[in-house]
Amino acid sequence: MKKGTRQTSQTVHGLVHKTLFRVFSVFRGRYLRLFLLFLFSSFSWFFVSPAFAQDPPASTPTDAQTIRAKVEYPKLVKFVPAPYPEAARKEKREGVVFLSVEIDETGRVVSVKVVRSVAPDLDEAAVAAVTQFEFTPARLDGKPISVTVPLSYPFKLKEAGKPEDNGDPKRPVEATPPSYTPDPVEKPREYTGRLKGQLWRYGQRTRVTDATIVVTSTTALPEVGQVQKRVFGNDNGSFAVKGLPPGAYEVIVEAPGFFVQRRTITVDTGERELEFFLKATGDPVYITIISGRAVAREVTRYAVRLDEILNIPGTQGDALRSIQNMPGVARAPFGLGLIVVRGSAPRDTRIFFEGFEIPQLFHFFGLTSVINSDLLSKIEFVPGNFSARYGRAMGGIIDVSVRKAKTDGWHGYLDMDLWDTSALVEGPVGKGGIALSVRRSYIDSVLRLIPGMEIAPVYYDYQALFDYPILGGDFKFMSFGADDRIMFLEKGETPYITQSHKLTAQYRKRFGEDRLFASAGVALFNLSFLSDDQTFRLSLETRQAEWRLEYLHQFNSKLSATAGFDGNWASGLFSLSTRFGGNREGSDEGDINNPFGDKKFEFDGIILANSFFTEGNWHPDKRWTVIPGLRLDLVRVGETDIMMFDPRLTVRYAVKPDKLCINAGVGLYSQEMEIQEVYQDFMGNPRLSANRSLHTTIGTTIKPVPSLSIESAVFYKHLWDLVTESDRVLMLEGEQVCENLANQGYGRVYGMELLVKKESDALCPPFLGMNKCFGWVSYTLSRSERKESDAIDWHVFTFDQTHILTVLFSGQWRNGWQAGFRFRLSTGIPLTPNIGGIYDSDSNRYQGVQGALNSERLPLFHQLDLRVDKKIEFQR
Repeated sequence: MKKGTRQTSQTVHGLVHKTLFRVFSVFRGRYLRLFLLFLFSSFSWFFVSPAFAQDPPASTPTDAQTIRAKVEYPKLVKFVPAPYPEAARKEKREGVVFLSVEIDETGRVVSVKVVRSVAPDLDEAAVAAVTQFEFTPARLDGKPISVTVPLSYPFKLKEAGKPEDNGDPKRPVEATPPSYTPDPVEKPREYTGRLKGQLWRYGQRTRVTDATIVVTSTTALPEVGQVQKRVFGNDNGSFAVKGLPPGAYEVIVEAPGFFVQRRTITVDTGERELEFFLKATGDPVYITIISGRAVAREVTRYAVRLDEILNIPGTQGDALRSIQNMPGVARAPFGLGLIVVRGSAPRDTRIFFEGFEIPQLFHFFGLTSVINSDLLSKIEFVPGNFSARYGRAMGGIIDVSVRKAKTDGWHGYLDMDLWDTSALVEGPVGKGGIALSVRRSYIDSVLRLIPGMEIAPVYYDYQALFDYPILGGDFKFMSFGADDRIMFLEKGETPYITQSHKLTAQYRKRFGEDRLFASAGVALFNLSFLSDDQTFRLSLETRQAEWRLEYLHQFNSKLSATAGFDGNWASGLFSLSTRFGGNREGSDEGDINNPFGDKKFEFDGIILANSFFTEGNWHPDKRWTVIPGLRLDLVRVGETDIMMFDPRLTVRYAVKPDKLCINAGVGLYSQEMEIQEVYQDFMGNPRLSANRSLHTTIGTTIKPVPSLSIESAVFYKHLWDLVTESDRVLMLEGEQVCENLANQGYGRVYGMELLVKKESDALCPPFLGMNKCFGWVSYTLSRSERKESDAIDWHVFTFDQTHILTVLFSGQWRNGWQAGFRFRLSTGIPLTPNIGGIYDSDSNRYQGVQGALNSERLPLFHQLDLRVDKKIEFQR
């Protein structure tokens, strides 16, 4: 084999084998009912904690060496030489074209992109040749995977008088015996020049891995001529180059997602240390190991990249606020921060944080979220037809996941704004990592400066995360909580307090293609409310425990199944006392007696739930996917036992894989009654059963280009056995008993959703000159109706909004400036009008006469948010 052929072959093979894989308010008057409704929604969660069925993600080692041990890298089996362009030959142009090559599961080259250009003709020749390369498939745990690898293709002219080499490593070469006796081979001189370097991300001091470092002498050196050495950065972002002769060198550092950096240095006989601070191109880099296609178990699942979420205008950088911009999500009335999904009540949608339900997503009425956005890894929103892993819910599912703590060094920040101050610190602990976050508001201090301001919210939250690899899997321990208070500024009293604290532990492990997931957690929650005139007092103290175990087994490449169980135990002491009515000393004689009168209600309630589920995933061919699921919930609410049996089915057909997909789903979804609804003394009914619903959805996903997707869905939900008020009197055991509540309500919700989304990339309107941009258009058309009993006509539901439109766009320039907007337009929420009044002479007041329920609406709602950012980075 000739020298040129051997050099080319070794370059290609060397780069392929060096490929890295990485998982990368008001207390008085007419608002009292609304406020109490919010209170009941808050505390009832702690007795209604649906079992969560999270798809446990594959274990994602942070140590690249551990990953490499499981990976069989692609090997070149067919080499196609690139013809040397004639113009380049005449002009004696040489160089190395750096490429990024995507290889699919069969070893075929799918795409080739030029990472660093030499000249257009040389680039074109290299791309044409590499496109014809063939490799053995890369494998993870024995299963073929698709990968993207860096590759360089050198163009070097041959010396005069030597035949041209086509670069074919398989071409036979005739051996010609030498016509002379070779001189004795001298032992090569050993050079002691050494270069040691560390790679940092500019302005963040985070280590840059997956870098390629090329060291080339600027001139021909004595005895050795031109010197070039190539090394790769390790997991700590460092590199070392040994055996360099003294002289001047150019160091070139390349890393995915960063601008190329060059530096000329001088090397002597000793060691020289360097630091490189690489500036990001602005495009986030995600290197993901694909051990199989992601299983989409729902017809409609919306997910947004975190780098996009944090830059959405109108969210104040709060990642969880982005959910309010998703299709199917209605605007919360009065900005209360409630999540209204596809015409369901807010309590019908469950919010999970790392598999454990949390009582609320926001402090107070949507002021800010209770979780630090910088700890999040992903947010997934499923508006309906969700997997059998989720249960005891009739609305949608919000699944919030956190990332692992950073282990490349200690990091932290202090963030201060008008509302609060937050701090985050994280770093390595042995082989694992730890992250601590805390936030405390000082808005009460700001509001004190406003004349006439009487009340102010005070809040804090915290999250502690510790993850560690153990027994071949990943262990994660978390502690998180929040505290909300309303304070009377002048009196210094706190009539409203909510506190929640939770401890959780999780373990994930892979056994080849099989996966195990186990979790457990305990929680405490306290709620206290006292009206300013001290006529109404409410308190709740709860304790809670949750557990979960599931196992996924891969039978073969076409069939897998998951089975598991989860449970929940909640116990709480509820107390409600009223002092309305009765002409007490100091009260107005004209006060209207409240139906409660002077009463006190107390009960110590328990909810115990054990749930079992199974779900299959069958791929009869490359286009069809069938996902049947079954869930059984055995729940005791107080002294009432219920059983909920929910079969579900999702079918997916890929008309054109990765381009056009049709999805359809149907299933039963049940939700138990709230704890206070089963106590007779609390105007409940212990003979209630579960609320029931049927979800049906059909949708399509179209991806005309990789960064653009068009998702649409048509849905219909039928609800029955809804718990509603009843004025009937029953004869039980010879006594007359007020029924109070009964499973006699009906509901129906139907509509369509559309999301046209462009992901963040360089495809932007040319006239804007932006480096990258993203945006989407979200539109929902829906109708939600209720019927409390057969004797009542259908009417619009309280949270119905017919039209919901959201348009947002945000883009960045290379100079650090970023700008964007968000526009929202929605139908006004329904209301019941007052059509007259009746004078009550006893109280000397008018009693309002209401018209038809929810027969009118508030005016059309519209909102425009603008955001402009300037990012200034300092090297260190």
